[in-house]
Amino acid sequence: MKMRLFIYICLSVLAIACQPMKNTGNGGNFGPEEDFGVDPGMGPTGMTYQDLRQHTYSRAGVDIDPVISKDGKWILFASTRHNQHPDIYIKSIYGPAVTQKTADLSSDLHPSFSPDGKRFAFASNRNGNWDIFVMNTFNRSTPMQITRSLMDEIHPDWSPDGKKLVYNTFSDQSNQWEIWVLDFTTNQSSVLGQGLFPNWSPDGKKILYQRARQRGTRFYSVWTMDADGDNVTEIVHDNNWAAINPTWSPDGSKIVFATVFKSMVSKDQNGKERGDDIWMVNADGTNLIRLTTHDKPDWNPTWGPDGRVYFSSNRNGFTNIWSVKPISIDLVPDELRPVEQPLPNINPAVNLNQTDAIALPQKINP
Repeated sequence: MKMRLFIYICLSVLAIACQPMKNTGNGGNFGPEEDFGVDPGMGPTGMTYQDLRQHTYSRAGVDIDPVISKDGKWILFASTRHNQHPDIYIKSIYGPAVTQKTADLSSDLHPSFSPDGKRFAFASNRNGNWDIFVMNTFNRSTPMQITRSLMDEIHPDWSPDGKKLVYNTFSDQSNQWEIWVLDFTTNQSSVLGQGLFPNWSPDGKKILYQRARQRGTRFYSVWTMDADGDNVTEIVHDNNWAAINPTWSPDGSKIVFATVFKSMVSKDQNGKERGDDIWMVNADGTNLIRLTTHDKPDWNPTWGPDGRVYFSSNRNGFTNIWSVKPISIDLVPDELRPVEQPLPNINPAVNLNQTDAIALPQKINP
């Protein structure tokens, strides 16, 4: 009997969740959002960010999938801090208290604020397969199921006007993850193309995502398309490393993303199953800048309306949510900018069968 196994991975979340966490003695008695100053991994040539802050402090499980409300006051995230299965939590950016929004035996992932912040969408397998649900952010409510197909749907993201939802569906026909859009006004869904983890641009005209090629090194790269699926454009790619988890800056002029197998630490450890660093690039693919350089993995980046970049990291021995304030690209020393070389006309991507370097579920047919 053919069985499908969904493996939960946020880069190395599966490995992190299964391995003993590093004991740091006193556990790190950090105050809420304390400024940690210079990243220990930063080189001597200069800084690409300032004001490193920690936002969650769990010493059990992992905190992943952060997303910031449009008013910049709240963080939604998924966590296994109280359960082996992830639930959705919310907290103030400037406070230690954490409120659990979902609590059941299923797995809940990929939260996404509505534009007005009053609701959030998320993915859950509470009814057997993966579907998209919506519930109130602050008022008590029962999750409302949005998708009901027999296929698995994950990673919702709202359009800026709140009238549409973009998400992923696993196609049994193509055996690939596809990008779909649900129009709330017509209650109709349509497919745009193949790809993972779509993110709507602030002006609603484009969708950002990662996509894998089906040959060669099979590393993920960063792509955009028009909101109707036209003008599919590759923004960041390389033969030797993967670009994953892309999100837009608040003004849509820049993109932040994570990498896999790009840093020297990752290569030395043959770390295709772990994250690397957070990188920033202009929306047209120019001015590629390394934002973090810690020797521990950073991934799941998302931009807040205040210009800070929030991300998951286990730089303190536990997988928590952190943030940094990027320095203007114009002020970044040339030594921190990669030397641009002509790239071959190929489309690299991470092979789901060769590496665990993706930000969440993989579909595997054993």
